[in-house]
Amino acid sequence: METIGHRLKSERIRLGLSQTAFGAIGGVLKQAQSNYERSERYPDAGYLESLHKVGVDILYIVTGTASCSNVTIGNEGSSIPGGIKPIVVILIDLWKNNKLEPRMIEMLIKLIRGLNK
Repeated sequence: METIGHRLKSERIRLGLSQTAFGAIGGVLKQAQSNYERSERYPDAGYLESLHKVGVDILYIVTGTASCSNVTIGNEGSSIPGGIKPIVVILIDLWKNNKLEPRMIEMLIKLIRGLNK
């Protein structure tokens, strides 16, 4: 079962940060961040608010469902048109939970590349 700790780690890795750097954003030391990621302790609202300010998907961390506001396509981070946001959010949620088959991922990559042209 995926926990808040697993999702915290996933977001930290997505942003390319160490436990020390990620924890510092939330105002905690590396040991506290490690405890959160192992689900031995749970973060408070102030920690989550600080992470949100730097682009961490707090809705995903707490519920396991990706937020529409943090969804981007492409290396430049271009916004997704509002009409397809719900579809993209569902796909990202499936991807984060390892529920997409490899052939589906390949099709989605082709689709996304086509949207960026």
